[in-house]
Amino acid sequence: MGNYSYVKNSRFGYLKNSGDAVLSAPSSMQLRMHSVACVNGSSLTMNLGIGYSLNSNEALVYTASGGAASPFVAGPILSAINDEIYIQANEVFDFIPMLISTPASAETPTYVLEYWNGAWTTIAAQESPDFTESSGAFIINPALDWVIGSGGVSGLEPLKYTLRITASAVQVTTPEASAILPGVLILYREEVEAKQALEVNFEENQFLMSQGQSIIPFFSIADAGNCVELGYRINP
Repeated sequence: MGNYSYVKNSRFGYLKNSGDAVLSAPSSMQLRMHSVACVNGSSLTMNLGIGYSLNSNEALVYTASGGAASPFVAGPILSAINDEIYIQANEVFDFIPMLISTPASAETPTYVLEYWNGAWTTIAAQESPDFTESSGAFIINPALDWVIGSGGVSGLEPLKYTLRITASAVQVTTPEASAILPGVLILYREEVEAKQALEVNFEENQFLMSQGQSIIPFFSIADAGNCVELGYRINP
């Protein structure tokens, strides 16, 4: 009886597009998700997503300026033509939330997304950050021929799936990122009507989160009325 835990229900207002975690797995306990819902609290139609971040043992972020890659540190990103961001993970990923500490000028960075399939191959984004805002996310539809490999870039891990983001134009004000959080999208839906929700119910197949993983929502339009509803259980 001492290990029994009730399902907890929480509701959070969410002011950003993405990037801020609404729930993270604690270091010494198990977190079992029962349900997650993103509620469009605005008067507009928007796209919604529910995802989770991978922990630092599963995913890595690097930057480069035409040479060897080095681990990402908070600061300017894509500040010069051919500046790069590399995202690597043990598994195929499709969700890359970002927190922008200093937004770009009126023009957002122009960039190219590529994945490694034995060669660098362009891939389109279903969603991409507006770097003039304080947050956002890349959402992609992973290609079936994505394979592990670093593309020969020094400093990268050779046995991970790799995505590259390369700047093709620069801005008057360079955006600065405080966090880039590779993850996996659980559910995504376009054109969710005002006051409607995108919801995942895990039911009997409860989603067990491990240490370092966090639930991160996506709203294509930031609005003070947006919120996230969670049902979860924390076990000792």
